[in-house]
Amino acid sequence: MQYEIPKEIKTKPKLFFFLYVKDFLILVMGAFILLRVTNQYVHAWLKIPYYIVSFGFLLFMLANSTTNPGKKYYHTFYFLLKRNRYTYHAIDGNKILNDKLFRKET
Repeated sequence: MQYEIPKEIKTKPKLFFFLYVKDFLILVMGAFILLRVTNQYVHAWLKIPYYIVSFGFLLFMLANSTTNPGKKYYHTFYFLLKRNRYTYHAIDGNKILNDKLFRKET
């Protein structure tokens, strides 16, 4: 009897070509929130544009992030909210000028 050993253990289950199970659950929960919870706060004239923009935003959040490889935009948004705002990061405002002035000639 021969058993196949999987080459990759951490594979995510896909539903469609680009939609994973976790993303589908996030999409369903987001659609529920849009259709049931926030529906009463939108004026009748603005419901169709509200749905278009909201579902577009949901699909954008499920897309792959260009700034964080391997992450989705909702991960990036979560990291933005979770960050420590009291951590100081020095930003060199004169980096180009300092590079020109202190460049070593070789």
